[in-house]
Amino acid sequence: MRKKTSLLRGIFKIILILTVVFQLTGCWSSVELNRRAFVRIMMVDRTDQGVEVTLGYPLPNRIPSGGTDGGSGGGNSQEPFTYTSKISPSIGEAYRKIQADLPRGITLGQLRNFIIGKRFAENKEDMIALSDFLTREPYIHINGNMFVTVTPAKHFARIPAIFERFPSVILTNYVRHKNTLNVTVKDMLIALYAGGDFLLPQLVFSEVTPAGKTSKGDWLGTGGTGVFAKGRMVGTLNTDQTFAVRWLFQKERSIEYNINSPIDGKKVSFLLSSSKSDIKPIVEGDEIRFVTFCEIKASVIASESTIDLADPQQVSRLEEEVDSTLQTKLTQSFRQFKEMKSDPLQLGSHLKWHYPGTWRKVKNNWRETLAADVTIQPMIETTIDLSGAVKRQNWDQYLSGSAEDN
Repeated sequence: MRKKTSLLRGIFKIILILTVVFQLTGCWSSVELNRRAFVRIMMVDRTDQGVEVTLGYPLPNRIPSGGTDGGSGGGNSQEPFTYTSKISPSIGEAYRKIQADLPRGITLGQLRNFIIGKRFAENKEDMIALSDFLTREPYIHINGNMFVTVTPAKHFARIPAIFERFPSVILTNYVRHKNTLNVTVKDMLIALYAGGDFLLPQLVFSEVTPAGKTSKGDWLGTGGTGVFAKGRMVGTLNTDQTFAVRWLFQKERSIEYNINSPIDGKKVSFLLSSSKSDIKPIVEGDEIRFVTFCEIKASVIASESTIDLADPQQVSRLEEEVDSTLQTKLTQSFRQFKEMKSDPLQLGSHLKWHYPGTWRKVKNNWRETLAADVTIQPMIETTIDLSGAVKRQNWDQYLSGSAEDN
C-alpha cells in the first residue's frame, strides 16, 4: 500500500513539473520569428493605375542592441524600418504582390495604424473594399487607429523618425496624448453599419527647416478632421472646429486652449478637461431640434491680461467668453455637417431611441431632413476651478527698480 501511495505521489510530482515547464516554454522556435515581417502601419491610396497599398515594418537586424529608445537606431546610419508598396486593381491583390516579393511571411498582428489618402477616401467603392478587407482579415486588431490625409497617404514614408525609433509610434502617441480625435477600426466599421457617417482625424505633411540645418525636410503634424457621408469623404473641418467637436466624442484631459480676455483683449491660456457631455433630442410638433451639452473645467496656466481672477464677476465674464467661443465653433461645425448632409454625431440614433415614432417618419430622408429642418443648439458650461496667481504681476516695476520695499 505504501509503495502504491509513493508511486502515485511520484507520478503527481512529474505531472506537476511537466505542467510548469510547458507553461514556461514561450516561443518554441526562433527560426519562425526570423521568417516573419511584422507590419506596423498600412497606407492606401487611389492612383490612375489602381489601388496602391504601402506597408511599413521594423527591421530587427538593424536595431542595435543596447541602443537608446529615441532616434532611428543610435549610431547606425541605416534606418531600422522600411516600406514596400504595390499597385493593383484591389487591396487584396496588392497585398498578395507585396507578399510575393518579400523573403518573409507578412504578419498583421502588430498592425496598429491605418492612413487613407484623400483620393481613396473620396471613393465610396474604395472605402467599402477597405472595410471588407478589415473585416475579413482575422489578425487585424479592431482597436487600430484610423487617419486620413489631404495628400497621398504614402507621403508618410518620407517622414523621418526623430523622437521615436519607428515613425508609426508617432501616430500611436498622437492618440495616446490626445493630440487628435481618436477613431479606431471598430468605430469606423460601426459607423458604416449605421449608414456611413463618421469623422477621421487628419494628418498634415509640410516642409520645415530643422534647427541647425539649411535645407528643408518633411514634417508630420495633426490637422483638422475628414467628414464622411455614406461611406465617403465629403469635406473637412478645420482645427478649431475639430477642437470644439471633440468634446462630444470623448472626454478630453489637459488640452490647452487660448482666448482673448473680455477685460482687455489680451491672451489667457487654459488647460481644459470635460466632466460631462450629452446630446438630447427635442420634438415639438413638426419641429426637431437637438441640444448638445458639455460641462468643461478650466485651469488658468498663463495670462497676459490684467484680469483680476479674485473678482467673481470678472471670472464669470471669462467663463462666458470660453463658452461663447466654443459654442461658435460648434455651431460652425454643425452648419458644415448640414451642408454636407452628414450625421457623424449619430443624431439620428438619438432621435430613434427617444422618439421612435418621429424617427419612422423621417428615417428614409433623414439626411435631407437634417440639412433643411433640424435645429442644433450647442450649450457649453465652463467652470474655472484653478486660477493660479489671481492677478498678473507688474514685472516692469521690479525690473526698473521702481518698486519699494515696505
